[in-house]
Amino acid sequence: MIGLIDLDIYYPQKFLLPNLEIMKLATYYQKEKKEYVRLIDPSENNLSSYDKIFLRSDNLNNPIPSHILQYSNIEYGGNAFSKGVYIPFEEEI
Repeated sequence: MIGLIDLDIYYPQKFLLPNLEIMKLATYYQKEKKEYVRLIDPSENNLSSYDKIFLRSDNLNNPIPSHILQYSNIEYGGNAFSKGVYIPFEEEI
C-alpha cells in the first residue's frame, strides 16, 4: 500500500491547490503498478503499515509532525525539501 501526504493541503497559505506531484504519484501507482493508494492525514500515527510513503510540500513554513520523521519508508519531495529546485521524477513516472 502506498501512502501520500500533501502538507500543502493540510496547511494552506493562500490557495488550496492539491500538489501536482501527489496527483501524478497517485495515478502512476494506481494505473501502472496496480497498488492501493491512500491520501494520509499528517496526524496519522501508524505509518509502518505502508510499503512506501511520499510526503510532498512546496512551502518551507509547513510543519512536519515529529512522529513522521522516525519512519524510514518515507520519501520527501517538493520545493520545501529541495531548496526550491525542481527535481523531476524517474522517467517511467
